[in-house]
This record gives sequence, structure tokens and C-alpha cells, in this order.
Amino acid sequence: MKQLNEIAWNVTEEEYRKSQLFSYSLLAKYERGGFNILKSLQEREESPALSFGSLVDCMLTDPERFNKDYYVVDLPVLSDTLKTIANELKIYGPFCTDENILMVADKYEYYKNWKPETRVKSIREKCVYYLEIFKLATDREIVDSQTYNRASSCVQAIKTNPATNIYFMSFNELNPFDSRIKYTNYYQLKFKATLDDGITYKCMLDCLHIDWVDKTIQPIDLKTTGKSEWEFVESFVKWSYQLQARLYCRILKACLKGTEYEDFKILPFKFVVVNDRTLTPLIWGYPDCDKFGNIEYNNDIIFRDPFEIANELSHYLKDSPKVPDGLLEQGTNNLVTYLNLRR
Repeated sequence: MKQLNEIAWNVTEEEYRKSQLFSYSLLAKYERGGFNILKSLQEREESPALSFGSLVDCMLTDPERFNKDYYVVDLPVLSDTLKTIANELKIYGPFCTDENILMVADKYEYYKNWKPETRVKSIREKCVYYLEIFKLATDREIVDSQTYNRASSCVQAIKTNPATNIYFMSFNELNPFDSRIKYTNYYQLKFKATLDDGITYKCMLDCLHIDWVDKTIQPIDLKTTGKSEWEFVESFVKWSYQLQARLYCRILKACLKGTEYEDFKILPFKFVVVNDRTLTPLIWGYPDCDKFGNIEYNNDIIFRDPFEIANELSHYLKDSPKVPDGLLEQGTNNLVTYLNLRR
């Protein structure tokens, strides 16, 4: 019998990221930004918060990969201009000449009134250690010790919490069908599937917790948050996490159909949430993840179905209209109509 990681889409993370298949992040980005974001939709989003979440994710679910992807060191204190200059000089490596330095210094107007040799000396003296660090780090992401310690605290909080630890502990995976083994955790498994709307989607799950006795599969996503763990509902709405829960469960069901896991029950999606200040991990479940159609809560919050968003987005990407659907490019648009549509 195949293990779950043999059924998954076995590509590297780099190959996964390069794939243009529809995903939760793509749908959520479009849902937040709408028609105006179409031109930048495929651009990868980067922020300190996203980087921190990836760091905690790696330390918790794939610690063996940590030293390959990260380099922990405290960079020297430099002005923003010198940081920019140093970052640009990285491409020259040990062969960086005075001419290279002056060219970059001119670009950022670094003390243009100084003599050339003085400018070069200043940059070399102030940036030499900075550049040496980048040389040692190679292509790894540099993480300062404070950030590393914050991430370590999150990992420790999750691993020492009885409610969350079960999803991030190692179980014997040599023979998961052995009746003596109750649980297996799989991390960062990737799947792709063409769903009922005819669109092919991809997903990567932080954790799949398998209960071999009860024959259940629990999808888990780890969230680091700037808010307290007990305020997660605000983030859930803001970042359209309902799309992630509903889409991932649909993809997983499609991929397991016709396999040894088809009769396993996929449990409602869960989020393990941790904040690096409060360090009180909480589990939040979304029991409506198996529903289809739009979902409304309290006559105020409306969650659109992933298929509706995907088909709308697919239409815009394929047909490339100049204005959103419903508006007249030639003619007069009725403001009263749109005023009445505002909530």
C-alpha cells in the first residue's frame, strides 16, 4: 500500500512556486485586490511577517532544511544608503573594484562632494564585514539572532502545548499500516488536482495528521500572527483563510479518490495559531470547509466560494477586459446603481 507522500505531487518547493496553477494565495490576493491587482497578480509577495512565518514553518516541520535555507548572524549597523550600496555590490564578490564602488556610490549619491578615493575607502571600511557575511551566506536567507530567538520561542510554545504538540511530533512512519501505530504526521506535502469547475489547482499543506485507527485525515495549517492568538478571527476574515480551508479540502479529496485513502474521513480544516509575544498557541477549526456556494455569517460577512472566485479570475486573465464586468467602456455608467451596491 502506498504511503500518503507517494500519492502527493512530488516536486521541489522551487518547482511548486514556479508553477502557474491556481492556488489559495492567488485567489486570496485577487479577492483582496480585485480587478486593479490583475497586472501584478503573479508577483510574489514578500514581507517581514511572511518571512517570519516561513522561518517558523521550516524550524517546526522541516528542521533538517534549516541550515540549507537560512544563515543566522547579526549584521552590522549601517545606514539605509550603505545597506543598499552593499547589497548592490554583492554581485561583484571578491572582484569588486574601486570603479564598481564609485559607480554604485554615484547611483545613490553617496557623499558626492568627497574625493573618489575617500568615498571608496569609506564604503570598503564600513561594508567589508557586511559583504563578507553575504559571501558566507551564499544564497541562504540571512536571519538575525533576535528573529531566530523569536521563531524558536514560537516552536517551543507549540511543542510544549499538549493540544498542538501532537501535530508536530515524530511518529514511526516506517510502516504506518501497522496496527500498533496510531498516528503519522506528514509535512509540506504538495498536491494538484483538476476540480469540478474544470480548473487545475495546487496546494501545499503544512501538516496532514493521520489517525490509522479511526481512519481520519486532519489537515493543519500553521499561522504566525501579529495579533494575539485569541483574535485570529479578524485575520481569518481579512486574509480570506476560508478559501484556503475549503480549497485545500477539495483538492485533497480529489487526490485521494480511488486510492487506499478514499474511505478515510477528511476532518474539518484546522489552523494552529501562534504569536511570538503572547506565545499561547491556539487551535481554530473551520467546520464549514466542506460547504459549496457562498457562505454568509451574521448578515455581514460573506465568504465567496473558491470556484466562483477562480472562474471570475480565469475569465479576466483569459479575456483581458479593460474594465470590470458590469461597467460600460463606451456609454454612461449609473452611479446610483453602484451606490446602492455599496455595503
